[in-house]
Amino acid sequence: MPPSRGIEIPERVAERAFTHWELSPTGCYISTYSTASHGYAQVGWQDGDFRTCVTAHRAAWVHVHGQIPIDMTVDHKPTCDKRCVNVEHLRLLTNFENARRSNNRDWPIGECANGHSNEYLLKQWIKSENRYRLRCGMCIKMDSLKSRENIKNDPIKARKRKEYDRKYRQKKRGLV
Repeated sequence: MPPSRGIEIPERVAERAFTHWELSPTGCYISTYSTASHGYAQVGWQDGDFRTCVTAHRAAWVHVHGQIPIDMTVDHKPTCDKRCVNVEHLRLLTNFENARRSNNRDWPIGECANGHSNEYLLKQWIKSENRYRLRCGMCIKMDSLKSRENIKNDPIKARKRKEYDRKYRQKKRGLV
């Protein structure tokens, strides 16, 4: 299996990360390695002139399950400490699913935060970020309906929207 992020974690490093821990009252295996500013324990190594480090939970995962596939990441379950290297408290997720679980939000895998199936995911261009982003089509539709309802109930917003629509139609016809 190819290594994730282009860095193959050596087995000797993975074993060190998996075996250096202290048991917490919650059942987490808290790594005894240093903790970086992001709160995750990290383990480093050097091979010749090459020197690097990875988070300890990723290395522990590699010791038990093998290298992490590209576009996948190792995620702590929501009730778990960031320094935990107990592989029973970890799960392998796509980078997309992991990013959606930031700020201690967790919902069933394969659904958006509002419970819609991932089959409604759409690729949407985000102009301000100059990139595509996956978004739930049902949530986009709901947001659009809420926005229209707010415009109907506010005469100032309704007038501005009407003016915007008029200018848009003129521009499309080439009148502006």
